Amino acid sequence: EAPLSRRERQTQNFSPSPSAGGSPRSYSCSPLNSLMGGLSVRLAADESRYACTEDVLPDEAWLLILEEIGVKELCVVCSVSKHLNGLVHSSPYLWMKLYKNTFGIEPETEWSAKVVKHVLCKSERSASKWLDAKPSKKYVGFKSTAVLTMDDSHAISGDGQNLRVWVHKNDRRIKTLKGHTANISCIGFDTNHISSGDVTGHLKLWSMDELRNIRSLRAHADTVSDTLHFQTLCITCSLDGFIKVWDAAQAHPLVLTLEGNARLYNMCMHGARNRLYSVGSDIVGWDLETAQPALRIREDETMITDPDEYYGYPVDVWPGTGNCSKALANNGNLLASAGKGIVNVYDIRTSERCCTWDVGEGFDRDVQGDVTGLDLDDWKLVVGFKGREGIGVYDVRSASSGSMKTEPVMELRPPERSRRIACFGVFDSYAVAGLEGDHQCYLWNFDQTHVAEGGSDDDDEARHAHQSRKQKKKKGRCAKERKKYPKRTTR
Repeated sequence: EAPLSRRERQTQNFSPSPSAGGSPRSYSCSPLNSLMGGLSVRLAADESRYACTEDVLPDEAWLLILEEIGVKELCVVCSVSKHLNGLVHSSPYLWMKLYKNTFGIEPETEWSAKVVKHVLCKSERSASKWLDAKPSKKYVGFKSTAVLTMDDSHAISGDGQNLRVWVHKNDRRIKTLKGHTANISCIGFDTNHISSGDVTGHLKLWSMDELRNIRSLRAHADTVSDTLHFQTLCITCSLDGFIKVWDAAQAHPLVLTLEGNARLYNMCMHGARNRLYSVGSDIVGWDLETAQPALRIREDETMITDPDEYYGYPVDVWPGTGNCSKALANNGNLLASAGKGIVNVYDIRTSERCCTWDVGEGFDRDVQGDVTGLDLDDWKLVVGFKGREGIGVYDVRSASSGSMKTEPVMELRPPERSRRIACFGVFDSYAVAGLEGDHQCYLWNFDQTHVAEGGSDDDDEARHAHQSRKQKKKKGRCAKERKKYPKRTTR
């Protein structure tokens, strides 16, 4: 027979082939379709083979891998498959080991693995708000801010003799309170009252609702270095060495006086134990129920700046703020003090120093290095010193064991290196710093849900450019011609 042509062979391949009964069978496939069919069969076999990849390794090998990962990765592993989820839940020592690696100590003996996991996840979520986020930044508030305190909704700052109340999220300025005749040295507030002290020892109490002055007191003989609110009381300390407790609702507001016998620079409150901590040359813990010192921790005298040495001549009061020498903060378990570039962390339960480090390298300790602020919460310590451009953020979760890393995990700096920080405040996902000179405060917002509300520097520039374009369009328009007979406005 004559050989078939190419077209005839293709027609034969696609033509139905009759079966034994004369009915057509299936169509024959082309070479491309047969190749794709073979590949699909092979892929299906591979998928069925590796559908459960955790079965490839024994459980002992998986446990060795799970011991080397962190909290976030271990939670992700639990959601991968039932086999790995059961493996993690059947090995509670994984969470116990992570707890020791994170906090440096063993968990409580009565804690179950579920409780340990909850504590670890809560701590990891709090830390990831700062460590994993890219903060939005912008200028807010007022210029030349020397004193600053804040909470989630308000920021209250002082520049000179002016007390400013504003909202740091959207830079809404509420009111300026005037009445001080000297520079404001400290500010404190709660939901009902605002307290402000100045360098001459005067204390003013303001109503938070009405934003008006309700009490003016000659509280101390020297600079009021710090003020805070506890329940319905206002507590102040001064460079004259006294701590005084005030109740604004009483006719005679002075409730209690504690004698510190030395200059006092800062205070913090441990409400669960009803204990007040003050720092001067040493740290003293006061029991407010008995009005007696319950704790005393000796500190190095090199952390204190003597005003006579600082200015080179004898002075009675600090010309600036009172808390520029040392600062104090606590989170319930840890107590931190800072001064002149040195940071000490103490365990409140044992009253022993856990760790100490020096962040004062790079500037003259005899002239600068006084603390600009100190904040301590469950996982981080935020501290800043004069003479440095930035604020250091340190992870203190493992401080109780003495294995804390003294390198900062983050450093917050204003956009221009020439602008130094005079004071700062930290609350939850917000950090606000007052800058020296004729500059506004600077905000770092780690809460991305409020970025759209407050905006950032890029948003402000875009808004300014849009407004300038609108003004140019308005200028380019021709003026309307006035008609001879104007339109009637009455019937």
